[in-house]
Amino acid sequence: MKTLLFSVITGLLCLETGAIRGGSVTSLVYNPHLVSISIGEEFACAGSLLTLDWVVTVASCVQDIPIEKIKVRAGSWKTDGFGQVSDVDQALVHPMFNWYTQDYDLALVKVAKGFTKGPKVRPIQLAKDPVDVSQEATVVGWGENTEGQEGELRKLVVNLLTNDTCKDQLPYDIISPRMICSWVDSKSSPCWNDFGDPLKNKWGKLVGMYTYSRKCKSFPSVYTYLHPYREWIATAVPDLIIN
Repeated sequence: MKTLLFSVITGLLCLETGAIRGGSVTSLVYNPHLVSISIGEEFACAGSLLTLDWVVTVASCVQDIPIEKIKVRAGSWKTDGFGQVSDVDQALVHPMFNWYTQDYDLALVKVAKGFTKGPKVRPIQLAKDPVDVSQEATVVGWGENTEGQEGELRKLVVNLLTNDTCKDQLPYDIISPRMICSWVDSKSSPCWNDFGDPLKNKWGKLVGMYTYSRKCKSFPSVYTYLHPYREWIATAVPDLIIN
């Protein structure tokens, strides 16, 4: 039932298939925090390593999924092979997550076996300060290509929007203070299966995670904004050092 609901909601929000539209091919060497999360044998979403055994991702990916069905893969440019793979011990969904508004779309996943640090496996730091919307940011992820096959790992430089501007563009959506939006042009955007893709500021710190967009490229993209959750994350992940 949860999978069906997720498909219905995301199908309404993102009506075209495809990976990050536009942008350029990148490498895990530049994004070693990036992991893929699978449900059963299927790629479900992306996440980012906060430590070698804790991953931050979107709640909409893992809520109500039995943890024995979830696997996390680190250090691989593919979502279905290579790298290091671990089962999951815990999946902590934010208690205020709302399916219909996508507010509080945040989850923390603890892997059963901590990953081994290397050139393509390394945690990312949370951004310390509130986001500066005058600065560009970068989103990274796989998604799918138009044939429904796994896409290349790509990065896209985006312009951040104020929430007021985002609300003007998405008048029927609830854009809360726990969200942030981006826009590039009508040809570039995160899209289907990019859920959980990390949004990084110009210093390479984690600012947010892709949540949804309408028609993928005709409207702003919406992300979970992580700064309001720093205390919740620090409480849930006791070995995480937040500066």
